[in-house]
Amino acid sequence: LCVYKDQLALIDFGDFSFAPRIVEVAVACAYAILDRKEPGGSHSQSSSASHANNTHPLRTMASILRGYHLQLPLQENEIEVLFDLVMTRLAVSLCNSAHQSTIEPQNKDYLLIDASRAWDMLKYLYLWNSYIVKCYLRSSVGLNASPLYDCFVRFCQDRRSKSEAGFAPVMNLDPQARYHVLDLESGFAQDNNASPWTAPDSITIGRYNEVRNIYTDIRFSSSLLDLYPGKLRRNIHLGFDLGVAPGTSVFAVMEGEVAFAVDNIGTGNYGPTIIIKHSVPATQHTTGF
Repeated sequence: LCVYKDQLALIDFGDFSFAPRIVEVAVACAYAILDRKEPGGSHSQSSSASHANNTHPLRTMASILRGYHLQLPLQENEIEVLFDLVMTRLAVSLCNSAHQSTIEPQNKDYLLIDASRAWDMLKYLYLWNSYIVKCYLRSSVGLNASPLYDCFVRFCQDRRSKSEAGFAPVMNLDPQARYHVLDLESGFAQDNNASPWTAPDSITIGRYNEVRNIYTDIRFSSSLLDLYPGKLRRNIHLGFDLGVAPGTSVFAVMEGEVAFAVDNIGTGNYGPTIIIKHSVPATQHTTGF
């Protein structure tokens, strides 16, 4: 028993264990998300949940991680394994409760009280893109989302310092040429039934980071989009478009290997696509055309 002023606390030494400190965060996260939003927008109906809580499980994990990190800063390699440990904790809890219920069948109802919710949440988390989750968690504590960011920036700076050009231009375009920027947020606005990409004597530009509601194909869906209520698929353009005259030469930005070349036919697909793989320290980087 621990007494502090008028407060009384009980420490259960039966739960003591020696383990990496990130496990403590993972256990807290695993139990905290059981009453959070579940697949399909439904909510747990547990007696322990006195009110509907629509906080997304990933936001809950990020909040716990951020609070812990503010008091006891974690290392990057600890944050890297948090999501895996949360799933592991749910799996261990399920295994333990199932095993214990065979030993103490008279207490089966109590031992399996959280099993249904744990199974639902574990199956839900399994659908997530673990790399995106880890980037989100890193960002929540003020780190660069990608663990490879610093390495890639150093590579780019080093390459530029050793070569005047650094990286090759994708196209040799006339800097004095006329250009116009497309607005594709609402779709393709065409004049006189002409293609918006082949305006005569000019360069057409499609903007990076533009909202594009033309992305309706299932390829743009994600199990993590329910972080953003009402959003069914990614609709942010993550590239930069250049529309030029047919036959214009296109170049790779640096040496690499063609990893993928195919014409993706079909409505909503990418069309002719080339992916080039480049060797970058600690990772591989790709460019797409």
